[in-house]
Amino acid sequence: MNDQGLSYWFRQSAPYIHAFRKKTFVVHLQGELFNSPLIKPLIQDLALLNSLRIQVVLVFGARSQIEQQLSAHGLESQFVDGLRVTQSAHMTAIDAAVGQVRSQVESVLSMGLVNTPMHGAEIQLVSGNYVVGRPVGVHKGVDFGHTGKVRAVAVDAINAQLGQGNLVVIPPTGYSPSGERFNLGSLNVATAVAEALKADKLVLFSEAALEGLPRELSPANVTSALRGLTGDDSNAQAEVATLLTSAAKVTHQDGVARSHIVDANRDGALLDELFTRDGIGVLVTNEAYDEIRPATPDDLAGIMELIQPLQDQGALVDREPEQVERFLGDYHVVSRDGTIVACMALHPYGDRAEIACAAVHPEYRRAKLADKLLSALSQLAKSQGIRKLFALSTQTAHWFIERGFNEQSLDQLPPIRKEQLNTDRGSKLLMKDL
Repeated sequence: MNDQGLSYWFRQSAPYIHAFRKKTFVVHLQGELFNSPLIKPLIQDLALLNSLRIQVVLVFGARSQIEQQLSAHGLESQFVDGLRVTQSAHMTAIDAAVGQVRSQVESVLSMGLVNTPMHGAEIQLVSGNYVVGRPVGVHKGVDFGHTGKVRAVAVDAINAQLGQGNLVVIPPTGYSPSGERFNLGSLNVATAVAEALKADKLVLFSEAALEGLPRELSPANVTSALRGLTGDDSNAQAEVATLLTSAAKVTHQDGVARSHIVDANRDGALLDELFTRDGIGVLVTNEAYDEIRPATPDDLAGIMELIQPLQDQGALVDREPEQVERFLGDYHVVSRDGTIVACMALHPYGDRAEIACAAVHPEYRRAKLADKLLSALSQLAKSQGIRKLFALSTQTAHWFIERGFNEQSLDQLPPIRKEQLNTDRGSKLLMKDL
């Protein structure tokens, strides 16, 4: 948690609490996680999401539990290309394993002791035959028996339960219209459900470390990110690759808005990922995370909040809100999840234009947002026929010089701008040809 304590974290999370209300999140928990001591607080965090009126669909796996049940029944497992071959004799053991995990979920969500996070929650969870399955059939000469794929998802039925405030739990099993049961891959169920519901978020948990991966990826960049995976553990790499590929598949403009991959070994990872601006996992989205766009009247308060500390330090000229509002059409901002984290203005003076009011939130100085803004405004200036950019600076002259600006005499200022100059600040003029 931030050194400023709970109050700081809670205030920072408030925009997300408002934004997520009535949104649909599909969360996938693989069976191995139910053997972890972190599973209880994790499920309790799902209950917290439900209490915040977030519509939660939990899809769980049971692979390790199925292995235990098959072994207890004296049955052997067979996998082909990572897919279990499910014989009729296996279904009793599979049903027992799935029931075991479902009972564990229900048990945690039913807790109401005073000294637990569940006190007073009164979570209502529902589970049912929301997934229609079909057989995998024969592949590469192997009959996969009762191993199935998702054929359809009962979207209306799930949404009806979510609309009543219920937390929906979906097991890794499916049924055909004739009543035949199928053993389904839980990750495939989660992605199919998220896509069918057009969920706002799909959250996947990884037992493998996520180090070395970018915090944010577009679906198109996932392939290149996979090439950059390093490490000696091939199984861990395969797990991360599978999760990233699944996230990329369902994340597109008409489907799931954002997919998150979160470290399953970190307590509170779900809340840290969802309720902080930068998160702690990997985000896969088609949306422009650091969106550079023209400022709007709704951005005025955010801009003032961003530049006020720099004005107090004397790094920026004092600007009243009315002055910024008057020239708001000259401003561009970087917005991250609705928060203004950087801004810069382009004020034209004939064939020259001033770069002004450049500010970046302290937590984002390493993201090179100022460079991105300068590049965007340089392209905009060129399109407007502007031949030179200039900036007046007291403390950031070297930053501009490192980007191709040269120090010039103040006499080079456009006459109108020269008349407005406060010479007491001792600003240096930096200029660059476009």
